[in-house]
Amino acid sequence: MLKRRVWSSSYNGESVPWTLELAIVIKNINHFFDVNNGLFPDHTPPEVFWLVHGIIKTHPLQVGLDQVKNFLRNSKDIVLFYIRAHEQEWDDNAYNLLEALLQEEFRPWLVFPTQDQLNVKLNDIWYKPELEPEQGRVLMISRVTITEGLFFDTVHDPWCATSDPMGLKSCLDTNVGEAFGDQDNDKYHPWGPQCQMTPNADDIVSGR
Repeated sequence: MLKRRVWSSSYNGESVPWTLELAIVIKNINHFFDVNNGLFPDHTPPEVFWLVHGIIKTHPLQVGLDQVKNFLRNSKDIVLFYIRAHEQEWDDNAYNLLEALLQEEFRPWLVFPTQDQLNVKLNDIWYKPELEPEQGRVLMISRVTITEGLFFDTVHDPWCATSDPMGLKSCLDTNVGEAFGDQDNDKYHPWGPQCQMTPNADDIVSGR
């Protein structure tokens, strides 16, 4: 079952560079690609959508899409493409435009949800005649869904963010302990604990 798989994580493409070289190293591990998506309607298409960290632009969304597509072409892995947040103000038209873009870009590898959601069997992911054989698969998850049919149910993903490494370890230890103590709980299947060394204003000023 898909829910029982182990996932490695990347945040906006910063932690894990989706390259062919990486695909060879971590072949057959499944991946959780975490995206914060920014909307800049005054930009010239296709740079309306950006990968962002808060108000900070990192890359145009198309750059991230192209990297994931290249990864899918050169692997037999399953990627959860998870849109964690939509920064700036979005309207229904922007959401619909994004969903249409995702469907067009990922059509050769895109698995749509059924009533089983993430209880889907792996055979039902891999053996789809309309998708590229011997290549990866991508499943879409979003915290905000306007239309039905594209996105799977969201994933339980506790977040640890601190500038103190021991505080980060303590947070992760707590999350792992809770999960191992309650392994039969469906919210942990799948489960995407995440962490990031996040500087605060004092860290930046002091150069720590």
